[in-house]
Amino acid sequence: VMRREVGEDVGDISISIEDSDSIRQFDLRRSEGGEASITVVEDDDAPKKFNTPDGGVYRYAGVETEGIEPGQILSANITFEVNSSWVESNGGQGSLSIIRNQGDGWENLNGTVESQDGAVFVSAEVNEFSWFAVKSDSPASSGSLIPEVSLPSISIAFGLADLMTAGLLAII
Repeated sequence: VMRREVGEDVGDISISIEDSDSIRQFDLRRSEGGEASITVVEDDDAPKKFNTPDGGVYRYAGVETEGIEPGQILSANITFEVNSSWVESNGGQGSLSIIRNQGDGWENLNGTVESQDGAVFVSAEVNEFSWFAVKSDSPASSGSLIPEVSLPSISIAFGLADLMTAGLLAII
């Protein structure tokens, strides 16, 4: 849990979270200052609280605020850092998006995906705070991470005489 409190005169809020497994950066620009607090919660058990979204989910994180009204938000941006091996095994960068929980389902947010120094960052503008997640829209990500393997089948037919000759048929 990361909590940041700001004073009365602060309109812009920026939080960098270096030791996070999900949200790496949170930026908020508001129309007026005032005392406020922002709490970022990481919770991999979030699916137990909400409907599970389609596709594969990397991490869930909640953003809670106090003292910030929706009408005060001029802009807000959330950035997740995603493990590059997870990205590759779940459809690549083109399949990634940030989603926001709306209570009765998940909303896909328009965002950007960037690679930097071997890490993958997914960012999106947000206009409300809630639970967020990075997900993959790849069909491979919705199931098991173990690939399906098709083995060739072989049909072998023997006649009764062939089995008797080979001594494989015993008559009782």
